[in-house]
Amino acid sequence: PGLGPARRPDPVDVADVAPTLANLAGIDWPLTPDVPGSGVDLLAGPAPRERVRLAEALYPHQRYRWAQLLGAVAPDGSTLLDVGEDRLLWLEPAAFAEPQRLPAEARGRPGLKPLGAALRAYRRAEKPERIAPGGVAGGYGHAGRTAPFLTAAENARLPDPYAVVARAEALDRWAHRLEAGARPADVLRALGQMKREDPGNPEIHWRLARTWLRVAERDPDPRQRAEASSQARRAAAEAWRRGRHDPDTLGLLVGLLAADEAEPALERLDALLPEIPEGARCRLYLLRARLLRELGRHAEADRACDAARRLVRGTRDRTAIERATADETCR
Repeated sequence: PGLGPARRPDPVDVADVAPTLANLAGIDWPLTPDVPGSGVDLLAGPAPRERVRLAEALYPHQRYRWAQLLGAVAPDGSTLLDVGEDRLLWLEPAAFAEPQRLPAEARGRPGLKPLGAALRAYRRAEKPERIAPGGVAGGYGHAGRTAPFLTAAENARLPDPYAVVARAEALDRWAHRLEAGARPADVLRALGQMKREDPGNPEIHWRLARTWLRVAERDPDPRQRAEASSQARRAAAEAWRRGRHDPDTLGLLVGLLAADEAEPALERLDALLPEIPEGARCRLYLLRARLLRELGRHAEADRACDAARRLVRGTRDRTAIERATADETCR
């Protein structure tokens, strides 16, 4: 109350939001202005212009398994990017106004040393215990589970997002073409080429699964439909193994397994279960219970129902709760 809107010309940061709100709420918030990545109370005065601000872009790794990007931003807007080991890149301030500009080699740049020190301190300050096991990746959306920073050596082995970002654009382009009526065979051919170039990319396997599913839904030949379903199942499982741990991928896997005959579906389901984190298995246990009932193995089905109920009691996933309580198999 009493605080009106205003514009600020000083270099504010997302990290400033929490201490500012804490001050408004009367909460004691320890300020550590000398620690890279920490925030300041914006209502206490202007933000220090000389501070180094930190940035991260983990989305390329979360979604495509490309390198994680960390950046230290100098007061003039120059940015040092860490892409792993000696892969240090430099972005001039104008690059943010002209996104097509790519970063250049960082060596020899003035002001490099304090930015490098800030990045190293930022990495060291990470507290893995604050990352909930199996937690959803926050602002990185449905791309997977939260992951800690990779080591510099691990990160260096992954593709540089600046070098391969066109692949993400191509994936989106082919997805739009498929929805617009492109022949699935053309889409599969393009995705197959992408997979050969970037085999560790889970998004490619996910798009392959979706395309094969389109074939399975529309091909008039029953044998072709069965083969397409099998291909879709394999691609979805590979997307999961490669790190696309999200409800869409799990839901597709469950749906593809449920459409199969009980015996082979149960066999494939049991092979998949160990790879799925315990907290995400509720739908799989429900499917397992249904398949077992179809096969007349009711005692095992009851145990699968118990496992699903146990998970529901410990989850905040409303979808899982609704599915478990509505599923006739386990009533």
